[in-house]
Formats: sequence, C-alpha cells, structure tokens
Amino acid sequence: MFAALAIGAPIGMALYGSYGLEVAMISCMVATFVAAAIAIGAPSYTSTSGLRLPFYRVIGQIWREGLGLMPQGVDLSGLTAFASLYFAAHGWDHAGLVTTAFGAGFIFVRVALGSLPDKIGGYRMAFWSLVTEATGQLMVWDAPNETVALAGALVTGLGCALVFPALGVEALKRVLAANREAQWAPS
Repeated sequence: MFAALAIGAPIGMALYGSYGLEVAMISCMVATFVAAAIAIGAPSYTSTSGLRLPFYRVIGQIWREGLGLMPQGVDLSGLTAFASLYFAAHGWDHAGLVTTAFGAGFIFVRVALGSLPDKIGGYRMAFWSLVTEATGQLMVWDAPNETVALAGALVTGLGCALVFPALGVEALKRVLAANREAQWAPS
C-alpha cells in the first residue's frame, strides 16, 4: 500500500501535468478496478486451530492497542489530506512528493528493521516509533522550505512503519490461536 503511495503520487503528478486532471482521475479509477479484480480472485482464509472467539470478544482484548494505533493513523491522514494545501499556502511546488517521501521512509524501515518489535518488545517499539513520527510532523509543521517539509514527511514515514506491527505483537499475545492463525483455503 505504501509503495503504491510512494510510486503513485509522482505518476499522478506527471499524468496531471502532461494530460490534465481528467486523465489522472481516469487512471485512478482504472487502477481501482484492476485492484478490485485482483481482490475478487484471491482465496479465502480459514482458521487452522480450534474454536474462534466472537468478534466483539476479540475487540475487547485488543482495544488498548487499537487506541495506541490511532495517533499513527491521525498523523498519516493529516499528512496526506493537507500536504497539498500546506504546500500551496507556502508557495511550494512538490506536494505530491510528500507521499513519496513518506512511503520511502516507511518501506525502508519495514525492510531494514521489520523484526525489531519481536526483539525489543512491542510497546517499547511503538513508543519510539510514535516519537519519531511526531518529530517528523513537527519538522513539517515548522518547515522553512519544502526540502525540510519533505524530510519531515520522510521522518514521519520512518516512525509510522513499525507502530502497527509493534502493537500487533502485543495484541496477539492475548488472542487465542484460533483468532490469529489463518491459512489459504482453496477457492
């Protein structure tokens, strides 16, 4: 998903710049239909062990981690929703590169440090990830120029990358195996 953000933003900007808004939007719609076609053909998952808890009971076990994940979602949403307005307000040109910088940071950390939550603990990893993410947001907010703003988006991506896996490690400790295991079921 974040690779799509990182790659899609510059492609969308290029389409918009060369062919206009209509072609850029049609390309977005075509991409959506292609993704839907891929999803429809994907096989289902089934549990491999034991009785599954009802959904509301699982939520009761993991709601704290879900709340902990909320700041990460707010930061990402704010960055993607308001970057173009923020850049326009400052007279900067490359707002579309915000998602590219964010995605690059996110992907780098997932690839390079993806096993860290298992090694140092989920809550500790989530804390430092959120501190890093907040630092990136502060860089964007106080940016004197677009280079610093883009660097802030990169730092936000670096921090954002491991919040979900880190809190997931902790949430899964309390959930029955039947509610966390899945295998491909033939379609």
